[in-house]
Amino acid sequence: RSTMGADLSGCLTAPSEAAIARIQVLAELARANQLWCDTGGRQGAPAVMDGEDMRPLGLRLRGLRLSALSAKNACLVGLDLSGCQLQGANFEGADLRGVSLRDADLRGARFVGANLTKADLSRAALTGLPLGPNRQTPASLAGTSLRYAMARASDFTAAVLENADLRGADFTGACMRDVRLDGALMQQAMGLDMALEV
Repeated sequence: RSTMGADLSGCLTAPSEAAIARIQVLAELARANQLWCDTGGRQGAPAVMDGEDMRPLGLRLRGLRLSALSAKNACLVGLDLSGCQLQGANFEGADLRGVSLRDADLRGARFVGANLTKADLSRAALTGLPLGPNRQTPASLAGTSLRYAMARASDFTAAVLENADLRGADFTGACMRDVRLDGALMQQAMGLDMALEV
C-alpha cells in the first residue's frame, strides 16, 4: 500500500540510528543536571536537550532531579518521567504524548504549545515556582494539548491553561484554584467543575 498523498503530520517513526547513538550523550547531560541539583549549582549544569529525540533513554530519567532542564521541541513520547523533579523545566513545543509524569514536581514548568495527549499527570505539582519574597512564576500550559490526559489529584493552582485543549482529560480530585482557562476547550473533561471549586 502506498502512503503517497496521505497526511502523515504528527506520525512517529522509530528512533533513528543517530538518535540511538546519542543515548550516552543525553544520559550524561541528565547526570550533570542531577549533579547540579544535588550540589546547589556548584557542579554540573542544567541539561539542554532542545530538539532531541529522547525516546531511546527509556527508563533512565525516572525519578531524577532535572530542575531547569530545557527540552524545547524535543520528542519524549512514551517516556517515564514519574517522580522527576522538573521545577522550571522548559518543554515548549515538545511532543510528550503518552508520557508519564506521575508524582512529578513541575512547579513553574513551561509546556507552551506542547503535546501532552494521553499523558499521565496524576498527583503532579503544576503550581507556581517561588522566585523570592512574594514572587513566583506559574506553570504555563498555554496552547497545550492535554486531550485525554490523566490529571487525577494534580495541583494546577494558578497555572496558565489559556487556549489549552482539555477535551476528554480527567481532572478528578485535582486542584484548579486561580487557574487561567481563557479560550480553553473543555468539552467532556471529567472532574473539571469540581476541581475548579477546590
